[in-house]
Amino acid sequence: MYKILLLACTRFPKDVSVSRERLRRAVMKNSGLTDELEIRKSVERGMYVAREIEGMAALHKYRVLKSRYKST
Repeated sequence: MYKILLLACTRFPKDVSVSRERLRRAVMKNSGLTDELEIRKSVERGMYVAREIEGMAALHKYRVLKSRYKST
């Protein structure tokens, strides 16, 4: 999960070091979970965040391309 989110953060349009530090803090906060249900919820939330980051990166890319090739 950490590697998936870290890769998604590199595609995020913001600063990579800030995203990496926030990801690290979030993972360390949840590292002590022992309940299986809480672990599953955390993993599902992480996958949702990864999909959202990918979507935001694609939207950013689309907007940049649209502004560069805008027909006037």
